[in-house]
Amino acid sequence: MRRHFIIFSLLLAALPLQAVTQRGIVRTIARPDSEGEPLSGVVMRVRGSHNAIESLADGSFSLNLSSLSNGDPFVISSVVLSGYELADKQLIGRPIACSETVPIEILMVNREALQKEKDRIARKARQNVEIYYEKRVAEFEQQLRQGKLRQEEYEQQLAQLEQKYEQFEPLLELMADKYARTDLSQLSDIDVHINSAIENGNLDEAERLIHSKGDFLSREQQIARADAQNAEARAQLETMQQRLTQSEELVRKQRKNLQNDYYNLYTIHLTRFRHDSAAHYLCLRANLDTTDVTLQTETGQFLGNIIADYQKALIYLHRAERQAQPQSLQLAVAQHELAQTYQYLHNLEKARQYYLLSLDIRRQTSAKDHPEDVAETLNNLSDLYREQKDYKQALNCAQQALDIWTRHYGRLNIRVAAAESNIGMIYLEQQKLKQAKQHFQKSIDITTQLSCNSDRQLASFYNNIATVYFYESDFDLAEQYFDKAYTLFKKSLGASHPLTTQTGINLQVVRQAKLKQQKQ
Repeated sequence: MRRHFIIFSLLLAALPLQAVTQRGIVRTIARPDSEGEPLSGVVMRVRGSHNAIESLADGSFSLNLSSLSNGDPFVISSVVLSGYELADKQLIGRPIACSETVPIEILMVNREALQKEKDRIARKARQNVEIYYEKRVAEFEQQLRQGKLRQEEYEQQLAQLEQKYEQFEPLLELMADKYARTDLSQLSDIDVHINSAIENGNLDEAERLIHSKGDFLSREQQIARADAQNAEARAQLETMQQRLTQSEELVRKQRKNLQNDYYNLYTIHLTRFRHDSAAHYLCLRANLDTTDVTLQTETGQFLGNIIADYQKALIYLHRAERQAQPQSLQLAVAQHELAQTYQYLHNLEKARQYYLLSLDIRRQTSAKDHPEDVAETLNNLSDLYREQKDYKQALNCAQQALDIWTRHYGRLNIRVAAAESNIGMIYLEQQKLKQAKQHFQKSIDITTQLSCNSDRQLASFYNNIATVYFYESDFDLAEQYFDKAYTLFKKSLGASHPLTTQTGINLQVVRQAKLKQQKQ
């Protein structure tokens, strides 16, 4: 909750949400007569996104995967360019692991060129089949003439050969399509030669090249040995992972233990009013785990609200903001504290931005009028608008906060008192002293009736009403309330805190005015 002293507040600017950017390139496949070339104007969509992206002149593209982390799968739902189609027809709908460092490559083929390649490959294959067919028929006829085959056997062999010929045609279409879509740039030199030999009907050459790679059994054994080595490596990795998990758990417990000791020392020094030492141990605790949002926020709050070291407070609060999950209450709290800190630093526009960000999240993630979240931010935002001289907005926010807190807690509550004081400040700055004094008095009456009130809060209320009496030239009452405020600030914050020193200055000003009045 905002603490008032002729009112100070704080706020911070929002960091952009992080997103995984998947980069890639679209190009044509490499064929014997052409190298792969980049394709521009290719329109792509990712499943779950309504926005399409288009490849640039060099074929490059970037996919903004805002809801994913590195390694998470995403699915491309469409890739469109007039006259082209995907070389890999299975790309659509297949999960792809996103990566900010590893680009993806999308290969496309010109439909007209693809059909020509398929026709060429199929024609060569058919020529080979025709030659083989005629050769086998000639062999059967020779065996028939030599009496090695009876007429019945000869006819049976011809029938089987004819059946195989008929079965070859649909398989030929699949084969031609596969070879026509092959990107030669992804093959080794010998595999390029093998593909070329098959596509051009040089089957004997292709077979020779395949066998030149080595004995098939040896190659299978090599793969089996590699599989075994991989299995052993995976087993070792699992063992190492178990050890790592155990070690991480031990470190976690040690870190937690040290953090507890730092917090215990913080408590001890805080109890002895050694605020600087308490802050030191709070910082040590937070620095042990800079990813812990709660620790960073708590440290930033203490540095800002108690020590008044606002620049250092910003370091911890910004950490909290960076580590918090998007649209989470933790983020809303960090942004709220940043808002207060920037307001103390008189960076009001930044403060306003952070208050509004925090208020938006709090309204979405909790009840619209949740007293601890929405009303608190409304109250502080009111204070900010007052500093910006936007009294209409200030009064509107303050009244909303007062209504929420009164509805939830009743009139006798410190939050209600704070809201009354805030409204009083709005009237005070407009020189509407009567209304200001009424609301300041309400804040004091409520606070003094509470069994457990805040010295700092009550001090700020005394300070505020003292200011009204000063403007009314009632220096006796002004001195009385400034003195009460100074005593309580000094008790709760120490003599060197800005609120304490400023109240001391106010007290001296009143006393000088009082002496001057008496002399007259």
